[in-house]
Amino acid sequence: MENHSVHPIDAKTIKSTQAQIPQAPFPETFKKSSVSHSVPEKSSLLTEKIFSNEQAKTNGHENTCFSEGFSGQLKTGIAGTPDSSQAGTFSSILWKNPEETKAGNGHNEFQTATAHDKTFRALTLKEILPQWGCSPEKIKETLRTEQSTGFPMALSQHFTRLAGIPKNEALRKQVLPSSDELMEKEHFTTNPLEEQAPSAKNFSPIFLLQKYAGRALMMTSMECFGNCRFCFRRHLRTSFPSKQITREHFASALNTLTKDTSIHEIILSGGDPLTLENELFFWLLIEFQKIEHLKRIRVHTRAPIFFPEKISEKFSKNLKTFSKQSEKPLYFVLHINHPAELSEEVVLAIQRLHESGATLLQQGVLLRGVNDQTEVLADLYEKLTQIHVIPYYLHQLDRVKGAAHFETEVEKGRKIVTELRALLPGFAVPRYVREVPGESGKVPLD
Repeated sequence: MENHSVHPIDAKTIKSTQAQIPQAPFPETFKKSSVSHSVPEKSSLLTEKIFSNEQAKTNGHENTCFSEGFSGQLKTGIAGTPDSSQAGTFSSILWKNPEETKAGNGHNEFQTATAHDKTFRALTLKEILPQWGCSPEKIKETLRTEQSTGFPMALSQHFTRLAGIPKNEALRKQVLPSSDELMEKEHFTTNPLEEQAPSAKNFSPIFLLQKYAGRALMMTSMECFGNCRFCFRRHLRTSFPSKQITREHFASALNTLTKDTSIHEIILSGGDPLTLENELFFWLLIEFQKIEHLKRIRVHTRAPIFFPEKISEKFSKNLKTFSKQSEKPLYFVLHINHPAELSEEVVLAIQRLHESGATLLQQGVLLRGVNDQTEVLADLYEKLTQIHVIPYYLHQLDRVKGAAHFETEVEKGRKIVTELRALLPGFAVPRYVREVPGESGKVPLD
């Protein structure tokens, strides 16, 4: 039986891929223009068959259910073939090929998965915990906790397998609902950064946030490839499905960007921007290229960590073509918290992004019980620099309701950063920062 198990890699095993990625032609619409964005034009650009997520098999060993108090065994066999009736509306999404969608809809469909699908679908708690060997009683208990928090557990099959490895408790803590989330603590709110989304009356899934001078944050899809329990937008994310997002939804935001010449950098956020269908994502990059006063494009994503299959060869090829022909530098900021997240599949995805010509940065959150040790972060940053990713920000936890148990004292964070500077070169140590509503930028804590 072929072994498809996922194993974190050591920095010594990281090798740069040498594959040459051929160029793909871009249409004339790539060229700069003064096109109005009131109704986005339609093009046939870069429609991609979405990279299949082959269902993996476990490596034939048994592990205990690792969360505290769990009991049971992780059974061997084929993973990722759950009963589709267990899937919730938030997380039961998958990518389908363009040929399988209805004609004229302008994007690929998100549809409910079945046991025979080999494409992406986020798994639910009922599907994840049995793979970790949890007993039926503990699954019911954790399900009650999840329902009390109002924030569903949702994970890719890749991260589910990776977090199921015995030593990877730090990964499970980031995604497993905990009764600690129900703890009330002063200063922890549902909107810690005081972000202003459109009103319900005028709601659009795509809108701009302008926090800092010269930059605008574009909220794209509010879905992710996995739900982090410390997410500062966990109470703000809407149920608007990605499958309903079309080019027309971007019209207002693109018009604002076109008219406001003070904006020089656009930052894609969410949710995760890469949950957008590929054709729509590349169309959006080309629309940004048309806006002359935009100087940089930045994409914040956790896709390579949760769903590395998203960064397929085709995706990388199209990205390389854009980078070569674009006058605007493209940056990917990857959210990575722990060295165990750097599996072989993840490293391959990151290498493909690097070879596409994009600049790669990393940001993470200082999380108690996950990465609040100097040796853990030193290992992470050492490995990141080996694969051409520059550590950018280490964030103090945003005080979102439900995540107080993750907060690390600032003094401990400062001590860790001081020790990191003694171990690593300067470029490998990120800035330790906190985001404060109303400030003109991130507030340094180091």
